[in-house]
Amino acid sequence: MTRRKLIVATACLLGTPGQRFVAQAAEQSAREFLAAIYSNYQEGGAGISLRTEAEIRRYFASPLATQIIMERSDEWLGKARFIDPFVDALDWSIGTILIDLSFSGPRNASAAVSFRDWGDLTDLSVDLIRIDGEWRIRAIVRQHLLHQIG
Repeated sequence: MTRRKLIVATACLLGTPGQRFVAQAAEQSAREFLAAIYSNYQEGGAGISLRTEAEIRRYFASPLATQIIMERSDEWLGKARFIDPFVDALDWSIGTILIDLSFSGPRNASAAVSFRDWGDLTDLSVDLIRIDGEWRIRAIVRQHLLHQIG
């Protein structure tokens, strides 16, 4: 095989850099999806903007997305202050975030997300679904620990 044919064959197999980037973006793992979200909350981060319906639907699957949109509309009308669903808080001070992930199929995953917010341990249970090649949050619930008194 000539050097030119080898280069062309390699390029066909590997694709162009732009094609590889698109493929990697489309194949973002569930862990990368969650890590990208929570990195916005660490060490004074401003969090994720959820000001528009499109921004909300980028991260959340229906019907959760619809519920969040309705809650945001109450805030927009001045009826309530919006609690950020990613951290279950109005304000935050978060350091290290731990993500423990498990899969129940190629399109479904569950994660236990843990972090200290203002020094208090916060544990969230996050259910994910893969829709059209992209991960979305189907449910997110704060796990409240029961403490035995006495």
